[in-house]
Amino acid sequence: MRYTKFDTDEMLSPIKLSIHNSMMDTLDKVLAEREEMIAERETHIATIEMLRRKLKLAEFDVEVLTKLETCVICLGEIEVQSNGWAGGHNAMPFAEGQCCDGCHGQVLAERFRR
Repeated sequence: MRYTKFDTDEMLSPIKLSIHNSMMDTLDKVLAEREEMIAERETHIATIEMLRRKLKLAEFDVEVLTKLETCVICLGEIEVQSNGWAGGHNAMPFAEGQCCDGCHGQVLAERFRR
């Protein structure tokens, strides 16, 4: 309770004292509800910030996953595979980087030769 109630006061009549104490009870309830609302608001703000961070990561993932890669052998575009992978194939030892499906046969032949 933030406000002191009058328990006994010769200057206030019993009716005024009752009204005053009732008003103080109401004020205490309103202040308690306000504190609860502030705490709930802070929880919502924290949740929103967490969701913003997740959305930013998701946007980054989409950007990375949809970025078109270039084959280091033929310099053509690396196509998205049926399983969703868009990163191509390891071009080593033929070249350093990623290669497309078409050039992957050359890479495999070079690997078998070594």
